[in-house]
Amino acid sequence: MNFPEKELSVILYYGLLRIRESAANDDCEMCYLEADHLHNIPAILREKSIQLLRYYSEIEKPAYIKKATTQPIIIDVWQSWSIIDQFLSEQKKAEKGVRFCLL
Repeated sequence: MNFPEKELSVILYYGLLRIRESAANDDCEMCYLEADHLHNIPAILREKSIQLLRYYSEIEKPAYIKKATTQPIIIDVWQSWSIIDQFLSEQKKAEKGVRFCLL
């Protein structure tokens, strides 16, 4: 499975749409929530870093979900998150396989 660039782009796309909509509605809290959620994704895409992607998936995404539960916004990116989680799971299995071979 290839690095999930498309899925990260989808997350950025929907997040930017929500920032634009929230700004038009003077909802600064939502703008901040979205910007905080998205701000590390460009570095993940630029560096194609599995470590940064794992941090996003394990730390930043759950924090965003916790704060955004009252909003129907998670649905837009749920499939992308699932694909990213699958990618990370496969990477973890591959890492374990390499460790096993080295022992």
